This record gives sequence, structure tokens and C-alpha cells, in this order.
Amino acid sequence: MDDRPSDARLDLLANLDGALRGVELSPTQYDQLETAYHAVGNWLADSDDPLLKSARIYAQGSVRLRTSVRPLGADHFDVDLVCLLPAAHPSVHSAVKVSEIIGKRLAESGRYKLMLEPKNRCWRLNYAESSRFHMDITPAMPNPACSQQGILVPDRELRQLKPSNPERYADLFDMASKIEPTFTDLVLDFAKAIALARAEIDPLPDPMQPRDMLRRIVQLLKRHRDLYFESTDGHPPISIILTTLAATSYGREALRTWPNPWAFIQTVLARLPHYVQGLPGRYQVLNPSALGENFAEKWNTEPQKATDFFKWHRLLVADVEAYQRSEGLDQRIPIMRDRLVGPETNAWHRNRLSAIQRRRTDGTLVRAPITGGLLAAGHGTSVRANTFFGAAR
Repeated sequence: MDDRPSDARLDLLANLDGALRGVELSPTQYDQLETAYHAVGNWLADSDDPLLKSARIYAQGSVRLRTSVRPLGADHFDVDLVCLLPAAHPSVHSAVKVSEIIGKRLAESGRYKLMLEPKNRCWRLNYAESSRFHMDITPAMPNPACSQQGILVPDRELRQLKPSNPERYADLFDMASKIEPTFTDLVLDFAKAIALARAEIDPLPDPMQPRDMLRRIVQLLKRHRDLYFESTDGHPPISIILTTLAATSYGREALRTWPNPWAFIQTVLARLPHYVQGLPGRYQVLNPSALGENFAEKWNTEPQKATDFFKWHRLLVADVEAYQRSEGLDQRIPIMRDRLVGPETNAWHRNRLSAIQRRRTDGTLVRAPITGGLLAAGHGTSVRANTFFGAAR
């Protein structure tokens, strides 16, 4: 139980929010990705193959969800795309055929041929080392059995088509992120409260909104995972599992009333394993947008992956609790840098100190008191219970 004043809990949240902004892709990186994305899309669509003539290319994964985190060390950021062939049909075109069409077209480019690498469900383009990203292009065709505009993607190893629905997944994730929890021990608007917690530094033009909380939670999970497995042997849980569990936990917990945002976020993080279905050997983390897709299927054939997930999660909970117990930035910064956020914490802290010094110099440094909570009971946005991401059925 955290019985510290409300402003101390807000500082915990505001500090994490500020530092986590540093793990996002920079505008320059996004520009590089966008340029590469359009170039690949145009090359595929300019083919003489009738199936590619009507191809539609769109983003999926973290870029689409806006949960990207900058890679640590020499790791490359992956950009996930779908190349949908609307004219293809599973009764006519096999998994192998659909995959080969995309691969053949990419290999026709002198540039892409040198970058091309076949993967089980996609074609990977490995860009120059300086770019620090690769692009995974997943071939797809419409799923006639899905009423939600689902797709079928080829599994090269199984030589069969598997259901998926990244666009519906993105819609459901966005819907979950818009559920605003109700907090009882403050009477302040959420964004204003975060701004007050930052009152000793320069105000940000875009303070964290309630709908940003789910995305920040996912970014925290990804970065903590990356930091942990950078120095620990094992199988890092894939991002789609973390994202799905986070959205499920968020959707369930947001329907309850909470004293403050920090208590809410801690519980969302702590309860991730509760939304892993099944028993050892039969684990399920189901895709809420595509019937039959189990993101945790490899946990059942490679049980060490499940073991590593639960081991990592126990450390996550312990590290978040250590962060909560920390007193002041002298204790907080090392935890953020080494366990939760990473080296970007240092830049955030330097910028923060510079801002404080500037405001001291010009006489505008003010520490605004916070005597209430974020949202009074009943002030949150009312959202009807849904079946997406585990909300009450």
C-alpha cells in the first residue's frame, strides 16, 4: 500500500512518462520508415502480376499501434507491413503461391534483392546498418470466413494459411485505450494533474492524456523486457503477447474505480499473467480479432518460452515496486535507467535539470502543490463493457 501524498504518486507517473518519451522513435526515424514504406509499396503495386495490381499495403504492429520503442544496442527496429492481395482466394491460391508472388516481385528489384531474407510468415528487407531497421512484409489474402475483414497469412513451415486481422486488432486496441479509469482521491483533470506534477520544469505542449496510459504501459513492458534480456539468457516474450495482455488487463481494470493512476497502472502490470489462459503445454493468448490465432502457440512446443515470461514478469513487478518505494530522484534515476526505461533516462534528467536552472535564473520556478487527486468519482468517461481485450463479457 502506497500511503504517500498524492503529489508523490503523481511524480512517479510524471517521471516515467517523461523518460519514456525518449524511447519513442525520433521524427527522423519515422521519416526514414515512411520513405521506405512508400517505396516498397509502390514497387509491389507496379508489378504486371494481376494479383499485385490491386495490392494494398498497410502497417501493422507497433508502428500502427503507436507503441514503438527505440531498439537497444545494435538491435534493429522492425517495421511490420501487410501486403494484401484482394484478388487472391484460398480455394485457388495456396500459402506457398501467395508467399512466392511477393518474394518474386521483391527479388526483381536490384536493390531489394540484396536485402531480401525469407522468414516463416513474411519477407524481410534488411536495410543498411546505419538505418537500424528492417521491414517485415507479410503476404495476405482476404479471409472469406471472417465477417470482420480478416485476412489469411501463409505459414511457410506448415504450408498452410493462418487467420489474422491486424486492422481489427488495431481498432480494438484503440478502443481499449480510450477507456478512462475513474480515480477517487483527486478532483483535478488528468492532464492538468500531470502538468502540475511537472510544474518545476518547462511545461510540455502535449501532457499525457488518459488514453496515452495504455500505450505508455506497453512501452514500459517492451523496454523492461529488452533491458532484462539484454543481460539474461532466455526467450524474450514477443511484443504482440505483451501488447495483448496489457490491453486485456487495462480493459478489465479500467472498469473499476481506483484511488489514483499509479495504483491502477501497478495493478494492470501485476495482473498480466492472469490473462494467460490454459495450463502448461496448452497456453493461450488469443488474438481478440481473429478466431483461432494463438499468439502463445510456441509456448506449448517450446515450454522454456513460457517459463522465461513468468520469470521476467516477477522481476518486472519487483522493479516497479522498488521504483514506487524510491524517495527522490537520487534513488529513482538509477532504477529508471537500469531497470525500467534505459539509457534515455540520462538525457531526460539532463534536460530536466537544464529546465529547472533556466527557470531559477528567470525567476519563474514554482512548485505547484497538489492537494487532491486526478478525477473525482463519476468524472471518468463512461464506457459500456465490451468483449474486446477481456473486458466484461
